[in-house]
Amino acid sequence: MNPVKNEKNEGQSYWTQSERYLWLAVLFSGTSILYFARVAMPITMPTVAREYSWNKVDSGIILSCFFWGYALTQVPGGNLSDSMGGDYVLFVAAIGWSLLTFCTPDLIHIFGGPIGVIWPIVLGRSILGLCQGVHFPSVSSLLSKKLRTAEKTFFLSFVFTGAPVGMLLNGSLGSYMLNRFGWQSVFRCAGVLGLTWAVVLRYIMLTYKKASSSKECEDGKIEIESKVPVMKNSVPWGILFQSPAFWCMLFAHFAETNTFFIMMSWLPIYFSEVFPGGKGWIFNVVPWIICPVFGLIGGWVAQQLIIKGWGITLVRKLFEGCGLYPTSLLLILIGYQSSYIGALVSLAVAMGLTKLTLSGVVANPLDIAPTCAGTVYGMMNTMGAIPGFLGVYITGYILEIFQSWKMVFNFTACLNIIFCSFFLIFGTAKPIVPMSGVS
Repeated sequence: MNPVKNEKNEGQSYWTQSERYLWLAVLFSGTSILYFARVAMPITMPTVAREYSWNKVDSGIILSCFFWGYALTQVPGGNLSDSMGGDYVLFVAAIGWSLLTFCTPDLIHIFGGPIGVIWPIVLGRSILGLCQGVHFPSVSSLLSKKLRTAEKTFFLSFVFTGAPVGMLLNGSLGSYMLNRFGWQSVFRCAGVLGLTWAVVLRYIMLTYKKASSSKECEDGKIEIESKVPVMKNSVPWGILFQSPAFWCMLFAHFAETNTFFIMMSWLPIYFSEVFPGGKGWIFNVVPWIICPVFGLIGGWVAQQLIIKGWGITLVRKLFEGCGLYPTSLLLILIGYQSSYIGALVSLAVAMGLTKLTLSGVVANPLDIAPTCAGTVYGMMNTMGAIPGFLGVYITGYILEIFQSWKMVFNFTACLNIIFCSFFLIFGTAKPIVPMSGVS
């Protein structure tokens, strides 16, 4: 059965074509700036660590503590978005993480210099994670309400490819600013960009609300099919926790984010140590050029397959497998690379392939829980945030004690293979949350 042809409105107010283009640009740019701010610390860490005499354990704690806060706001952020609107949550959070990013150099200068303690810096990074943690659940909630089934995969893939674009922007512009103006300028620029985006988002929210109100007044009545349904606050956790599809989705996302966060946090240090002659702007840019290409092509192909009648479950599993299995092989091979070009190409392709999962497990919450996608995505991303603090910290510990990058890559590859296999066996795109969640 073709899910597109048989889809019913279910009372949803879908975006028009012009609105889709507008929100696509807004959400994509917001995700890009969010990641520009997020990777400011990993990009500048080698320089900051030398200046303040941080060892790898200190660096690992400071890099990973972001995810302590990031994990805590995933579910609350998704639940708030399902209840009051993802756009509003995005706006408030953007104000918070932009200001914190802008002030990070001051925090490091005060406590990392004369005082020589890192815990206030750790606290600041954790609060930054709290603010950024609501972003993706809020986006998922917004898209689940405003897009039809056939539109969701490509739209979500496009918006989420803003993450590697933001990293690309920081790897290029950030690296230039780091060398030209000092590491503090990277944080200042990210903070200003974030505040600017928040203002633009608020303007569009008010404009959209005003246009919707004017249309209702002109019509003289509110058509029932044009209104977004009111979601019940309760999420059927009992149904979700009893479903193997829910759990394998969580662990598959855990594996993908483990790869992503370790590479995001430690990639500059890996190339600086193993290939000290390599130019920073090259290894900070090349992997993130490949990621958007794979993500966009994967999203477009997945959307075409769904439109042509392919089962959504089959499409999700196909892209998840194509994303994680080849990535695992490349990660293992990287441990044996002695060539700078070989390591760079292998890592770039590996990171690009992980973006195929945007059409796989990352889109799965919109399939299995369409009435509470923000909350379910938040739960999934809570699991996905664990590698951000645990995996990144363990990587620092392994490197400090065993001095082995090969061990890091092999362990990461094993997790990918195991948890991707679980998703291919037990995963589904059929709704497991009843549509009665809409009142």
